[in-house]
Amino acid sequence: MRAALPIIAIIALLVMAMSFMFPGALRGAGDSGALAALIQCLMIGILVGTGLFGRESEGRIGFATGIKYAAIWLGIALFLVGAYSQRDNFARLWAGITGEALPSVAQSEGQTVVLRKSGDGYFRAQVLINGKPIDMLVDTGATGIALDPEDARRVGIDVDTLVFNIPVSTANGQSTAAGVVLEGVVLGSISRPNMPATVMRASGGVSLLGMSFLGELSSVKVEGDTLTLVN
Repeated sequence: MRAALPIIAIIALLVMAMSFMFPGALRGAGDSGALAALIQCLMIGILVGTGLFGRESEGRIGFATGIKYAAIWLGIALFLVGAYSQRDNFARLWAGITGEALPSVAQSEGQTVVLRKSGDGYFRAQVLINGKPIDMLVDTGATGIALDPEDARRVGIDVDTLVFNIPVSTANGQSTAAGVVLEGVVLGSISRPNMPATVMRASGGVSLLGMSFLGELSSVKVEGDTLTLVN
């Protein structure tokens, strides 16, 4: 019984700390992640206690030294739980950092997606087309989704079998395009299935994400170097 006292002390300390930080966790009413963290902390406490404490003759450390180690483990556990409780703030901070470093990577929060201007002054985004990432120019002046032929091949479209019978105007003059239906278009947390699109006959070097996608959103707002899309 005496040998079990240190283990009980560690568990009690961990439970007390967790109950203060997450009042509803022990009753199952709080964040399920907090309850999971509690269970993990208890497991750590039991493992540390059983591994560290015992009689000196058994080659284990004594009670006083064991309490010091327990305090260290308790501090580590509380730090991890505290970091977990601030995960939303860390996510927003990380989104801001990646948004500056990688402007084409959409920053999503709920049904809102934010893009930042790239170095050339345009809004570019990495869009999942049929599950494949494609770098696209977000263009409110384009009527629809226009895929460069090379990007079309990347997403599984057999360009050689398409019928290019749709007249289009490009920066290089008049050309033709072929109509296709994309299985899925995903930009951050916004997704649309079965989207109509065109595949350009001649390569323009970039694919366009136009109003056939953007026009279905509840809000498209440009403020300075930021484009905000709301589903």
